Amino acid sequence: MFNPLLDIIFTELSGGKVFKVHTLAAILTQQGNLPPLDDEPNKSLFKRNFLVMNALFQLQTELLQSQQYLHIDSMSIYLSSKLDKQLMIDSPLKDYYLDWRNYDTSTQEIEDLLTHFWQTLHTKNKVKPITETQLQALCQAWQLPYPFTQKQLSKKWRQHALASHPDKNPAGGEVFKRLHDEYIKLKSAASD
Repeated sequence: MFNPLLDIIFTELSGGKVFKVHTLAAILTQQGNLPPLDDEPNKSLFKRNFLVMNALFQLQTELLQSQQYLHIDSMSIYLSSKLDKQLMIDSPLKDYYLDWRNYDTSTQEIEDLLTHFWQTLHTKNKVKPITETQLQALCQAWQLPYPFTQKQLSKKWRQHALASHPDKNPAGGEVFKRLHDEYIKLKSAASD
C-alpha cells in the first residue's frame, strides 16, 4: 500500500538534519500532513507513529537501491551516503511496520505493546526500590490514594503520558521521562 508520507518525509530528511521520531511526527502534524487518525487518543497516536515508521522503512528499502542509507532509530533518523554498521536492513521492527495489517491494531493490543515496552525498559534500567516516604510523596504528587491499585495507577499514567508525551508537546520530553520513571517506581508498589 502506498504511504502518502514517503515524499514529504524524504523532503524533510534531504535537508541533512537528524530527527527523532516524535519530532518528525510533530513537524508533519504542524504542516497539516498528519491529521488525527482516530477518535481515541492512544489509537490516533499509534496510527500516526505507524504511518511515520512505515514510510521510513519503505524509504530505507527504496534508497538502498541507489546506495543511499537511511538510519532509523527512535532518537536518530538521518540520510547518509555511507552504510551505518548498525543499520539493520532486516529486523522484526521493520517487518512489523511494513505489515499494513498492524495499522488497525486494537486498543487492547496497543495497551499490551506499551506495557511490554515499559516492562522491557524497566528490566534494562533496574529501577531501585523506593522508601515508604518516597512512595507516599509520589502518591500525593500523582493524586493517587494510598494504597492504590494497578488500575488506578494505569489510568493516572495514561493521563500524564498523554499530556506530556513528546509527540504532543515537543518540549515535554524531560517531563515525560521523569513521569515514566515515577510510574515504574509506583508500579512496583501497586496492589492487584
